[in-house]
Amino acid sequence: MRGRKYKESIGPLIIVHDSNSPIVKAARNIAGVDVVNAKDVSVIHLAPGAHSGRLTIYTETSIKILDERLSKRLVS
Repeated sequence: MRGRKYKESIGPLIIVHDSNSPIVKAARNIAGVDVVNAKDVSVIHLAPGAHSGRLTIYTETSIKILDERLSKRLVS
């Protein structure tokens, strides 16, 4: 809290497939809500401050993109 007068709480995370989708414009004005592209999502977005359990909302196409991106890492 050094140098910060107010603490802003972290809200839900919305993962989209395209940065031009209408939900980006709708959510960017809400305090605490973050919108991230499916290609750019990382652990820092999912668990800010090392606290897991952040509400995450996915679009259907972003799930497909994440499946393609992470299927290479899964070991069967």
